[in-house]
Amino acid sequence: NDAESRIGEMRKAAAILDDAAYRRAAHAIKGGCGMVGAVELQTIANTMEVKGIEANHAATLDEFLLASKRLQRILVARMCRQER
Repeated sequence: NDAESRIGEMRKAAAILDDAAYRRAAHAIKGGCGMVGAVELQTIANTMEVKGIEANHAATLDEFLLASKRLQRILVARMCRQER
């Protein structure tokens, strides 16, 4: 949920061309992903932090959200198997 909220912040920052706010939110996401071992998400967040707002930033934000949803599905599936 934190990452999704920060992605929203990043979309707002991009809309007003606030590159510093965009990079701060990406940095926070990267740290959170690193703490839980979400390497793919951490890598995408690192790219967002390093590149900042650029022409294809919306695609990168969407890519992050897709990867996040994929991780959520994996974790839910594992929890369901453990409950059996």
